[in-house]
Amino acid sequence: MRSSKKWISIAAILIACVISLIACSPVTPERTEKPDKKATDGDVCIDLVINRMPTKLDYNEGERFKPTGLLFDAVYENGFDEDKNLTGGDLDGWNPSRPLTASDTKVKLIFEGFEKEIDIRVKPKTLLGVEITREPDIRSYSLGDKLDLSGLVVKASYEEGDNLNELNYVITDGDGKEYKNGDVLDTPSNNLKLTVSVTSGETTFSDEFVISVYSGLSVQAEDYVDANAEKPTDRSYTVITGKKVSEVVKTDATFTGTGYIGSIDKGTKIEFNIYSEYEILNADLVLIASSTCQGNGKMEDMKVNDMFKASINGEEIYLDDDIIIEGKPYPEAGSGGNKWTNWADVPFGKIDIEPGFSKVLVECIGAVRDTSNYPRTPNIDRLDIRVGDESGEVTRGDYCTDITIKTMPKTEYKEGASFDPTGIVFDAVYRNGYDGDVDLGADKITVITNGPLTADTTEVTVKFKNHEHKIAVTVVPKQLVSIEIARLPDIISYPAGGGTFSSAGLRVTAVYDNDTDEENVQGYVITDAEGNVCTSETVFTEAGEVVLTVSLTVGEITKTATFTVTVFDGITVQAEAILASGDPVPTDASYTVLSGAGKTNAASGSGAGCVDSLAIAKDGNAASKLEFYVYSQAAMQNAEIAFTMSSTNKSDRNTSVMGDMQFNRMFKVTVGEGDGAKVLSIGDGVIVKGREVPNGASPWFLWTDVVVGRTDIAQGFNKITLDCIGEIVGDDGYTRVANVDCLTLRPSGVDISSKALQSVEIVENPTYVYYGAGATFTHSGLRVKAVYDGATVDNAFDYFIKDADGNRYGMGDALGSDKRDLELFVEMTDFAGTVKKAPFTVHVNSGNAIKVEAEAFLASGAEAPTDASYTAIKGKYKKETGKGVDKTDIIGDFTKNDTVLDFYVYSDKAVKGAQIVLTAASLIRDKTNNCTKDSPFNAIFSLAINDVTVKVGDDVVIAGRASNGDSLWFCWTENNIVKLDLRAGMNKITFKCIGTIMDDMARTTNVDKLEVRF
Repeated sequence: MRSSKKWISIAAILIACVISLIACSPVTPERTEKPDKKATDGDVCIDLVINRMPTKLDYNEGERFKPTGLLFDAVYENGFDEDKNLTGGDLDGWNPSRPLTASDTKVKLIFEGFEKEIDIRVKPKTLLGVEITREPDIRSYSLGDKLDLSGLVVKASYEEGDNLNELNYVITDGDGKEYKNGDVLDTPSNNLKLTVSVTSGETTFSDEFVISVYSGLSVQAEDYVDANAEKPTDRSYTVITGKKVSEVVKTDATFTGTGYIGSIDKGTKIEFNIYSEYEILNADLVLIASSTCQGNGKMEDMKVNDMFKASINGEEIYLDDDIIIEGKPYPEAGSGGNKWTNWADVPFGKIDIEPGFSKVLVECIGAVRDTSNYPRTPNIDRLDIRVGDESGEVTRGDYCTDITIKTMPKTEYKEGASFDPTGIVFDAVYRNGYDGDVDLGADKITVITNGPLTADTTEVTVKFKNHEHKIAVTVVPKQLVSIEIARLPDIISYPAGGGTFSSAGLRVTAVYDNDTDEENVQGYVITDAEGNVCTSETVFTEAGEVVLTVSLTVGEITKTATFTVTVFDGITVQAEAILASGDPVPTDASYTVLSGAGKTNAASGSGAGCVDSLAIAKDGNAASKLEFYVYSQAAMQNAEIAFTMSSTNKSDRNTSVMGDMQFNRMFKVTVGEGDGAKVLSIGDGVIVKGREVPNGASPWFLWTDVVVGRTDIAQGFNKITLDCIGEIVGDDGYTRVANVDCLTLRPSGVDISSKALQSVEIVENPTYVYYGAGATFTHSGLRVKAVYDGATVDNAFDYFIKDADGNRYGMGDALGSDKRDLELFVEMTDFAGTVKKAPFTVHVNSGNAIKVEAEAFLASGAEAPTDASYTAIKGKYKKETGKGVDKTDIIGDFTKNDTVLDFYVYSDKAVKGAQIVLTAASLIRDKTNNCTKDSPFNAIFSLAINDVTVKVGDDVVIAGRASNGDSLWFCWTENNIVKLDLRAGMNKITFKCIGTIMDDMARTTNVDKLEVRF
């Protein structure tokens, strides 16, 4: 109802004026929402009565409709009749509103939701010609892709003038099938000709472009995963390394998928992981890329091998100089194109794809500068593996069918040796007849038959590119010379009549006549003196020492070795036979009650389980407590109390050995209960020994026998309580308590309970008596002999370690960084209170040092020099004369994943917490300020000692400094890398180059020497 709407508009104007006046007032009233006006019933337009048609009803093609001159009345459903003689200005719109074409014969007038058609006449323009001025960006597709017309620009020439971006075209193929943007391409064709037609009136002109549709595989570059991330479930995907994914994946321009990869720098790697369900032979490998070199009105061509190297499944792809990325003209304005995504095909050549995953690696090795002198690398959109509908001529070296060996490598070996291809000379034979790969050597061969050769081996397989070749070999069977017990079983003592034999932990080494040792050999047999085979069901019934024989037979030769187990008259109670505190007492003769924090691990101990995760009392909670109720049929005098325990002191610097743990820092042992309870005095020498971790074994259950003291055992029940009173911070920084498996009571070999102590003697000093700054004390390796009246204990353990002032020193105590010689005493007390001592000295931060010049090298494979300390260099390296700190040589030109520096450091003694200092020069140069900048150590090197990886903090750097007149290549600094434990004798400290750092190009560092200081 047009009149009512006009009144509403007038009212709105008045209200706006009032609001403006109010806004000038110093008081602002609260705003209220104006209620929506609801249409009355039947307020719906149902017709338009044309009183006068528009002035212009005849048009030329390309003009737009104009309603000038139109008069009409609106007819409403409810009979409202006040909207009379309305004009074109009252219309809500009309359709079409675009430029008119020759096919338009009517125009719809739109008013309040109602549409009224009127007739018009459009005279077509006179079409003179059609030209494709820019073809689509994408002209190569994989089967199943959608047609992408991005970039297509069509020019239509008319008598009335040119349309430079004609949109009224139709695209068809030779069969008349119409193609539209987004249509799925479901028919393969190497040469699909598409016709673009424009029609005006009775006249039609056209132009053509060609696309290719291939069967095969396609991987969008943006379907990425981060380096080291879990691979996606997609069959084909991309991994980007060398740069943050967020820095290289672009989503702000025209592309074929949902993104593309740009901002590629030197070192960036793009792995296209392609999954094929079947073998694809003679396929085209094509990279879809875009030139980024800006020229005059177009992008310039870019030569691929200036910027990239590529490989498939580790085999490098040869990139000719004529492999280029076509630089295309800039897209026309309004075309929707983008000059940075002018995608072009980049054929890498013909390849064969095996079933399963194939990895195509494209690595950026450089950049080229454009007219703006900016270093450019291409943008990348996807990789295609294309199989055409016609066979094409194969390219250089496409498929190797055979190799012709001119000179054979070594073919006679002893069993256990590995095949060595050194000396082989061969020619490659290709399917396409290429004969340029001649006189190739071992560096081109991959040995498929890896590992030791067996007596049954008659041939080995080597691989060159795709071809596998058999080489006949003769292998002489090895002869067994001897066997050795490399590691005793975990359990070497058993209660008579209780507990079955276990060989767990036993490691046997076989020595052969071919200078090879086979560690942890299997297939041996264990027998006792009577020849009975010992199995997991064997029970030792008589107390004493039992000699067991290990026999290994290889061929017709048998060799033996022996070890001894001890069988004792005693009682064993498994810690896992637990009874939760408060539960009824079980019927078992011996049992355990566990209270407080604790956890039972099934099948991990020497019996059916063990107790770990013990905890001391804190926050008002009960401490862990194990109460062993031991039933004895007869009284035992001076019985040994021994716990079967496992160290949990796990080091992150040497994960193959668990550290020792001092018992009395974690536990208290009480014998008896009530008024008769007695707390055992347990010396610092009682140690839960850390053991070497066998391959495949859990480090948490390497059980050892820990004798903590002696006591009398009464006939009947005896209560022995193990209280958790403390925890130890291990070498890896975690707080832990030893795991507990069982308690054993057995007769003591020597009764010293009432004998006078005569002397204390240190038989062996601790392993570590030399300490670096900030190292922690350990008395591991200390052996003490105690002499009593009528008795001698060769390996006493009930001693305490104190200094001259009576301060106790235990495992893990900080020794500080003050340089000093610290005299410590082993102190023992007998039943009468007599105290005897024996001294030993530890040297804290002694100031000693071992220096190894980096250039005093030994080439890989050469014999070791006579020097006690030297360097072995593997991989690529460069030695420069007269550049080191001491005017000696230096080592530089490291290569990622290739160059390895092995510093062999000889030490006369074991050292705890020695400081590793590397004298090196950072190569991140700041020429403006004439200095070098800090280089993060972990970005360049990985570190290991004696082949065990060492963690180095991310804050460790190779420091830069001002030049002070020195060359920026040789601004030497001393850099504290990490603290390590040295063993007595030779130690190998390995620096492996794992990466580079960018200044104006990829850099590593120069190295002059290594020092070990303590």
